[in-house]
Amino acid sequence: MKVQKGVKRVVLPHLDDAGERSVVRMFEPVTAALTVGGTGPHSGTMDVQPLLKLMDIGSCACAEKFTGVQCVTASMGDVVFEYFPVAGELLELTARPVLVGRTSLEIALVVVSQSLGPQTGSLVRRDVCEAFFTYVTTRGPDGEKRFCPQLESSTSVSDNGDSDDQLRLSMMGEEHQWERLLAKFRKSLVKIETKKLLQPKSTTTTKAHDFEMSEVVLPAHQNHMGHTFGGVVMSWMAKAALTSASRKARLSTGDLRIGAVLRVNFATGSDVSDHLIFRPRINAVFDDGATAEVEVTVTKRNIATGKEVDINTGYFYVHPISKNHTRPFPATEATQGSAWRRRHLEARRQLL
Repeated sequence: MKVQKGVKRVVLPHLDDAGERSVVRMFEPVTAALTVGGTGPHSGTMDVQPLLKLMDIGSCACAEKFTGVQCVTASMGDVVFEYFPVAGELLELTARPVLVGRTSLEIALVVVSQSLGPQTGSLVRRDVCEAFFTYVTTRGPDGEKRFCPQLESSTSVSDNGDSDDQLRLSMMGEEHQWERLLAKFRKSLVKIETKKLLQPKSTTTTKAHDFEMSEVVLPAHQNHMGHTFGGVVMSWMAKAALTSASRKARLSTGDLRIGAVLRVNFATGSDVSDHLIFRPRINAVFDDGATAEVEVTVTKRNIATGKEVDINTGYFYVHPISKNHTRPFPATEATQGSAWRRRHLEARRQLL
């Protein structure tokens, strides 16, 4: 390639930028085993539960590729499902680091589906969802903290280059800046929400959970570090949320769909043979009864003593699929914080 004198050459991000080198891409064909069965309105579309597992695997691979050490999931959130793939389509998951602290980092993950148009045969790409995962590095063999490398800027240049490279870098740089802006915005909203929740209100009422659901961690549920795979726990939480919404709306789970997941926090982990207890409850109903916020808390129970330890908490937004069920959820008194979480979710949707 001939290079004119005086033209600066851009260093390609995929060659020299640490963040771009840590990008992880995964491809997964949507098979019948991953879709919802039965004859419901969304039978044949991909289930949320296996999708959450794939998202956790891809984001974890990205975090460990960037840091060079094993990482554990601290939280996942800001997931808005825009499209549910059908059997025969191909999923593409792309994860990259966008914010890095001393021992923690934020991973932005994008999921799109690919299919061939029935008429033209051209490739059709649809946005499925985006999400942010927070990971923490594990300690070393002697208990020492292991720190994350710095996230290098993708704006470095050298003396030679062409306009195509500069354009490509400019486009990728804008995309990365937008992702980092969203990550910072998400952190600020979480801090505001946490501060707001610490302020006591006399009108706040404590709701009991709807029911208890138990799961036993089996060897097949382990991750590569020998602990319970976070994606499995999130899929169980999604099942508990759908079940709670189904009982409240008096509809089958096949008539309902999880439209968004605001946040899932992991306080601690679990291991094989642990008994996990899932307690869902409907915190609030929005959109004139069309959407319910379901909070799911998870604990692990010691079968010998009966004592429980908190593992995580998540917030799921469930709505009916069919237009025939416009207001399936009866009105309920909102719990403290539900309005703030709803605003967080709406702000995220507007940014996207």
